[in-house]
Amino acid sequence: MVAAEAWAAVRRALRPADRGWAVLPALRTVLAVGVCAAVGAATGGFAVLGVMYFGAACAVVFVTAGEYRTRVIALAGQGIGAVLGLGMGAVAATLAGQVAVAAAVALVCGVFGAIGPVFTAGAVMAVIGVAFGQFSGLALPWWQQAGWYLLGTAIVAVPALVPWLLGPRRYERRAIAEVFRASAELLAAIGTEQAHRRRVELAACSATAHAAVLGHRLTVPGRHRDLLVDLAAAQETAVRAATYYHEGRTPPAEVIRAVRAGEHPGHDVVVVIPWRRRVAIAVRGLARRPVLLAGVRLAWCVGIATLLAGAVHPEGHAYWLPLTVAVVVRTEYGTVFVRTVNRIAGTVGGALVAVVALLVFGSGWPVALVAALSIGFAVLAAPKLYALSVVGVTASALLSACIAVEDTVFPLVRVIDTLLGCAVALVFGYLLWPGRHALPAKADLAATARQVVAYLQATVAPDGDRTGYQAMRDETYRVVHETRTAVAAALADPPPLGALAAAALPSAVTLEDATDGITTLRERLVAGAEPPTGDQVRAVMQSVTEWSRPIGHTLDPPATLIRRTLIDQP
Repeated sequence: MVAAEAWAAVRRALRPADRGWAVLPALRTVLAVGVCAAVGAATGGFAVLGVMYFGAACAVVFVTAGEYRTRVIALAGQGIGAVLGLGMGAVAATLAGQVAVAAAVALVCGVFGAIGPVFTAGAVMAVIGVAFGQFSGLALPWWQQAGWYLLGTAIVAVPALVPWLLGPRRYERRAIAEVFRASAELLAAIGTEQAHRRRVELAACSATAHAAVLGHRLTVPGRHRDLLVDLAAAQETAVRAATYYHEGRTPPAEVIRAVRAGEHPGHDVVVVIPWRRRVAIAVRGLARRPVLLAGVRLAWCVGIATLLAGAVHPEGHAYWLPLTVAVVVRTEYGTVFVRTVNRIAGTVGGALVAVVALLVFGSGWPVALVAALSIGFAVLAAPKLYALSVVGVTASALLSACIAVEDTVFPLVRVIDTLLGCAVALVFGYLLWPGRHALPAKADLAATARQVVAYLQATVAPDGDRTGYQAMRDETYRVVHETRTAVAAALADPPPLGALAAAALPSAVTLEDATDGITTLRERLVAGAEPPTGDQVRAVMQSVTEWSRPIGHTLDPPATLIRRTLIDQP
């Protein structure tokens, strides 16, 4: 029974998305890799071409996902991480030293990678850079490898970022327009069975727009005040739509038409930048036990992989094994089953592609051509399925070290190396790792409940600061949305994690509904309603705390309690 459920979860994880292929970005990438080939031919060295291909293959992972500002930061982070990794990979010559260096770098990277996805880019590339520097077998000194790596990254990154450079606000405005559209869809669906799904969609669109305009910013973009006004108006529109949804009240048709058209008053707004504060909080929390365990987990797996690579293949391109472990384990908290399955399937598939190319061509320009096409395929398939993208990235990264020098090990052995790396990642990074059955860190229901309680307290405060209240409201909506999304994503995992997520999902939805209820209460208070008593507020707070636990509910849901005692009171 468990095996059948696990196999069903694997099939769900490998189901392609209903999105088109990224044809134009793939063509741009292939042309950029052609420039790398021209530079390699001009320098007269296959070793240079191999390192540039390696940089290009690693860069494509970060040029297809997220908004453009995130891509730029991730590309810069992965470049810095790779340079540091290549430098550290040249430190030790003995196997014991190599294992110690690889484990130490993985420990630090596992800790810092826990700050967020942008830091993960640099962390994972530092680990991969160490493996490449230790086992690639290239004659170039590490600093030359670093320089050519950065050039390969830049050649791929520049054309991928051209749309952003030509129209830097197009993505942001499109994201803002999606908030108005989703708000109108929610208002039109109130009272129907589609309403809840539209509410979830609006939460996702609102979070996307906020990240597009303000994500990964340290300062307010003062030159684009109109964009900030539009974003704030979109967020306010989403809040009003959520209020209508919570009350079950259908708005007039002209209100829906105005929202669909994106109409809003052009008043000035208060803008809050939460990312800098969240990063500061994450950095201060680096000494927390879960963060340290994330580093230990990665260090343990990478150290074992490096030891096996040095012992099994003391000469040759033994970095296939530690690269596999670094890609599969990564530096995120916990285990995300869907991404892990996709990484394993893509890594094995990419290794098979590389093996076929090595069996047929050995080394030289034919291998370079296959590596270039693999990079293009990684970009082409990115919207469809993560595993297909990993196939291209893995094949090009593995072939990059074989362009200059033919692999001394029989190519089919490299598939065994890849499978061995996957086994190390699964056994030591998952099956033997404590806490493997816990929900992801972003699915912390207790922390989410504390945020909702703080939002309630700010709402009923007699003379609350407007800026502080808006910050609290936006942060609370972000937290409850991330929590529900993380719990819903864990539903795809096999038992027992999938069962835990199924039990936690009602609590996550309840906390999100409670946030809508608190926002509705705020609207009533602003309109002059009688403020609630201390006992009423404490009753709601107790309900929020109780419903943060998946079982044992004896109190009414907080949203119901808010509506009955605070909103619908005489």
